[in-house]
Amino acid sequence: MKLINVFTIIMTIILVGFMGCADDNYPDSIWDPNEKVNDSPVISSVVPLTMTEYTPPADSLSSYAGVGQIRFEGKNFSSTATENIVFFNSTQATILASTPTMIDVRAPVLIDDSLAIKIATQGAYLYSNEIYPFNLMSVENEMGAFIGADDVNAIAVDASENFYASSKKNIYIMQPDSIDTKSIYATFTASGAGAMVFGPSKYLYFVQNYAMFRVDSIGTYEPTWFMIFNTTDIIRGMDFDSNGNLFAIGKLGDIYKIDVGAKSKTVVASMEDVSISAVRVYDNNLYVSGSSVDSLNNEILENIWRFPINTDGSLGDQEAVFDWFAYSDGNITSITFDHEGFMYIGADGAEPISVLSTGNSIEILYPNVISGPINKMVWGTGDYLYVNSGKLDNKKTWRINVGKTGAPYYGRQ
Repeated sequence: MKLINVFTIIMTIILVGFMGCADDNYPDSIWDPNEKVNDSPVISSVVPLTMTEYTPPADSLSSYAGVGQIRFEGKNFSSTATENIVFFNSTQATILASTPTMIDVRAPVLIDDSLAIKIATQGAYLYSNEIYPFNLMSVENEMGAFIGADDVNAIAVDASENFYASSKKNIYIMQPDSIDTKSIYATFTASGAGAMVFGPSKYLYFVQNYAMFRVDSIGTYEPTWFMIFNTTDIIRGMDFDSNGNLFAIGKLGDIYKIDVGAKSKTVVASMEDVSISAVRVYDNNLYVSGSSVDSLNNEILENIWRFPINTDGSLGDQEAVFDWFAYSDGNITSITFDHEGFMYIGADGAEPISVLSTGNSIEILYPNVISGPINKMVWGTGDYLYVNSGKLDNKKTWRINVGKTGAPYYGRQ
């Protein structure tokens, strides 16, 4: 009994000691009972937006990685864009605009068909409801039948959207619904084609340095010799006009008009001291790109010009279109047009494909999405732009969903 009393006395002394040492100077509480807590954001609908660059997929839960713009409709968002965060899994999207009931974003560069989307808004303790699954697709589809060793150079597309690619020894064909399967369309006896284009009667014309051949796509599929150019020149590109004239550009600056029926050619323009690199016919004009040397400053100047095409196939006066040298240090390798007249310029520099508007403003197509360098480009019959790479150690061929159709290829029938 005495032991219990002693223990009780000791514990009482210790407790009193602690109470006597208590410090009432606590730091201020971080809890603000008057703080306003916002309601959690709510997503009620997802709307992929139509842009000038492309039309979105029909499925509202799909878009294109790094390219697509998506609208989230709902409530309890912030009208200050930086106070909202839109997550695709753990990756943040770029917010373009926001109101209390709407947020527009650009999709992140993230390819996945099972993404979870949620929104965090400053002042709200909880995330929004989750959107799942969301599919971010690539605008690029590699033509998987080709490998770097195939050394694909010239490319073409026929009126049925069949894709043709020239390797060192063969021209291959790939059907639009089977881009991973190729078959031999024609075989060379020499090196591969430098440029290809379809002409009337479904002939496929191609060049090897200074010689032109064509393939009968209806019968034999065997390349036959067609004509020869200046043996010191290299033909870099060809395109038909609406009257059936075939224009070919030479590296040394000559522009040829070819009557394919008569198998005759005429030099219709000579660009002195210009090495021509690409050609395309659009709106009754012949567009060419090329480089020249500024001997005073020892610089290579790159430009784009056009020539009006007269009714007899002759060319009008040369007109400057765009000073590429002032825009990029890359070399132009290919040019084409969409149906609205915007020029698409392929190059081997930091800007793989640039888009030149009819008002001469220019911007990169799908920044940080398309890889270069670009070698050749050709539009299909729909929304696909077919491209191959000029990278020596990793040549590849792919198609890009641009979401709009190209300008007519007059030889394609």
